Parts: sequence; structure tokens; C-alpha cells
Amino acid sequence: MKKIILLGPLSNQLGFKEKDVDGSDIIDIISKVDRKGIILQNGKIKPGYIILINGVDLRIKSKVSDGDVIYVVPINHGG
Repeated sequence: MKKIILLGPLSNQLGFKEKDVDGSDIIDIISKVDRKGIILQNGKIKPGYIILINGVDLRIKSKVSDGDVIYVVPINHGG
């Protein structure tokens, strides 16, 4: 089992702050909690989100194991 933690306004949008989820990879895990299509589109993570696995950026560490903590951090851009 992995734990997913939503930061910022995502917890209000998806209705939870942290949840235990089981899945084979990061896309599978996020798709189980992102029923509204806020984070994923066409099986890929939308721009504007940083995904951390145990505090390490997904681009550096992409494999998930039982006991891992996955943080989803929305990036807000102003201009």
C-alpha cells in the first residue's frame, strides 16, 4: 500500500488530504484518486504538478514500492 498526500487546493477539489492507495505504478495510483481528471489527462500527468515519491521528484525516482509516500504538489503560475 502507498500513501498519497495532496497539497494546496487539491485536497478541497478531490475531497481528501491523504489516502492509502494500492497500485502498480504512479499513473495507476493517481488515476484511482483523480476521478475528476484534475491531475491526469490521457494517462499522463498534466503540466502544473510536481509529483514527489518519498520527497524525491518523479523525474528522478519513478518506481513506487509498498510504504512509499507520494506527494502531489500543484504549481500556481501568476502573470
